[in-house]
Amino acid sequence: LKYNDSLVRIKAPKVLGILGNSSEIVVKALLPLLQDNDSRVRQQTAIVLSHLGNSSEIVVNALLPLLEDNHSGVRITVAFALVNLGNSSKTVVKALLPLLQDPDPYERLMAADALVKLGNSSEIVVNALLPLLEDNHSGVRAKAAEVLGRLDNTSEVVNALLPLLKDPDSNVRQTAVQSLRNLGNSSETVVNALLPLLEDNDSDVRMWTAEVLGELGNSSEVVNALLPLLQDKYYSVHIAAAYALSGLGNSSETAVNDLLAPLENPNPDVRAGLTLVLGMLIDSSETVVSALLERLQDQHSIVRWRAADALVKLGNSSETVVSTLLALLQNKKSDVHMEAALTLVKLGNSSETIVSTLLAMLDNPKSNVHQRAAIALRKLGKTSNHIIPTVTEWIEQHQDSDYVGRGIDVLWDLVVDRE
Repeated sequence: LKYNDSLVRIKAPKVLGILGNSSEIVVKALLPLLQDNDSRVRQQTAIVLSHLGNSSEIVVNALLPLLEDNHSGVRITVAFALVNLGNSSKTVVKALLPLLQDPDPYERLMAADALVKLGNSSEIVVNALLPLLEDNHSGVRAKAAEVLGRLDNTSEVVNALLPLLKDPDSNVRQTAVQSLRNLGNSSETVVNALLPLLEDNDSDVRMWTAEVLGELGNSSEVVNALLPLLQDKYYSVHIAAAYALSGLGNSSETAVNDLLAPLENPNPDVRAGLTLVLGMLIDSSETVVSALLERLQDQHSIVRWRAADALVKLGNSSETVVSTLLALLQNKKSDVHMEAALTLVKLGNSSETIVSTLLAMLDNPKSNVHQRAAIALRKLGKTSNHIIPTVTEWIEQHQDSDYVGRGIDVLWDLVVDRE
């Protein structure tokens, strides 16, 4: 630690840090290196002391003066060392505040980040952060917006964030939207300020605005502004709009029709997302149910699963639904007739046809098929008395099958549950 070569002095603290020795002797030996002529040594020592977790008054007092070090890297490292040591005393906060005015934008960013990690939301800290919302560096403005969104929910902070919704930098606008969401302010002023961003030229801004309005705003104006986004060319945007509409409980004919239109989208993620939202709208009209039944035959499993889940949520067990699902039990694709069978089970159907189909799936080599079939049979066994005899008969008929053990496992669970 006292070697003349500075590279050695840099590596020595690092090794001690790796060893994790936080004894008083080690800490005492490291402290003088905080005054080393080489900034790299001072920086490395601060990192090591932070990792060793010694937050004694001696260590903190030795670190504090380095917040005014002439090397920016040292100042930043020490700020985070103090944060990591969990010291949120007035002395530490007071020492961090001047860094918010540092000429280096990166230091201003780091100082703001350090303050939020300290969790200090005092008036002094908030007032020191507010001017950064007008900083000439976009990254600093964004960080200040993010930090204030976590710290304080006063009208002063909300009003200071609103102008950032018109910031020339899309990242700043997006962060302001997210911070307003975190603050949970659903005033008419906030909602009206957010509405124009549904037409922002940045897709991420549109997406986040849609999501936030789904939580904060609940008016016909918000619904009408969200509807066009269901046709947005970006998947993330129209899914966010769909979720927002479902969250607002809007199942108007216009909203439903706008959701149905993109169900033929070539992107399976789009189809899956929209299918899920249709179930969330709790609209069991013939049009919606027919569209969901059609998705049960989609070539992508995630879409079929979402469609099945939506039908269960809608609780539609009409003759049309049941007959369509029964017909799908004959589909050549095991994944398709599996989803149909599981959906019928969830809808409360325990007919002989369903049970026979599920038992046949126990022979399927695909684990996701036979495992889910077994789960469905166990579920049926809790409410239907004919399941145990039927499974027993299947076992007797498949004594020579390589998969008979799966049926035995199901029977065992059914019998144990009855006891």
